Amino acid sequence: MCSFLHLVTFSVVLTYTGANVVIQKTDSSGNEHACSCGRSLTLTCTLEEQKFAVAWMNANDITPIAQCVKQSCKLNPAYLGQYTFSSDADRNIFNLTIIKVTKKDDGRKLVCSDGSNIDSIILRVIDYEPQLFEDTKNGTIMAMSGCVSQNRNVTFKWILVDVDSQLEKVIQPQILDANMTSCLNNSDCTHNDKVQYTETIYARASNYGNCYVKVAAFYGNERKETPNTAVKYLFEEQDNKSSNGPNSAIVAGAVIGVIGFVFAILICFYKRHKTK
Repeated sequence: MCSFLHLVTFSVVLTYTGANVVIQKTDSSGNEHACSCGRSLTLTCTLEEQKFAVAWMNANDITPIAQCVKQSCKLNPAYLGQYTFSSDADRNIFNLTIIKVTKKDDGRKLVCSDGSNIDSIILRVIDYEPQLFEDTKNGTIMAMSGCVSQNRNVTFKWILVDVDSQLEKVIQPQILDANMTSCLNNSDCTHNDKVQYTETIYARASNYGNCYVKVAAFYGNERKETPNTAVKYLFEEQDNKSSNGPNSAIVAGAVIGVIGFVFAILICFYKRHKTK
């Protein structure tokens, strides 16, 4: 078995935060990184300029989880099955994936270092906070409750958030799909005998949309909210107002074009007749 790269010893004690090393702190939706227990989580570290070596490690631990030296990258065999590692050395991007987040990871501090600079992130493992999954290609948004006791009823309230004023409005959209499914048995996440609620609605993403969407999930008397969606959406009551802008412009442009064409023909006919 090949031994793990050990050419460089990293010390997080004598390094400086920031500068050349940056860990992406938010997900693709712009929300702070958080992960449901039992799911995978990928963290991205980027270097502003290429260095001799870079490593991911636990805070206060000089033994790297994964490391690249002269663009040769490896995962520490001691962490096989717990993490995976990938990199794009040309773009100075280094990804560390936790294969299955557990409650033990909550509060864990992970560090990315180039030997002179560091950045760090503290993992946040969520239990049953609601989440939104946007599928702009198929025009849907799914709300998910997380795993809760079978004796705990969960309901969703869909909310529109005005892009400009941030005013909120509760709506009753057409529900495309609603399910209650069993969570996978997972003693690390205490998912045994628990269920998960989902609700999916139609939602048309648009640059002309004037609202974001969020969901308030009610776990009995307890209320928890999701962050706003990453993109803007159009709903029925907004479609006419939002679409009249671009459609009216197109119609007006076409009418002006026809009038101009007819006017040009008349001028041409008049000049010909005058010449004769």
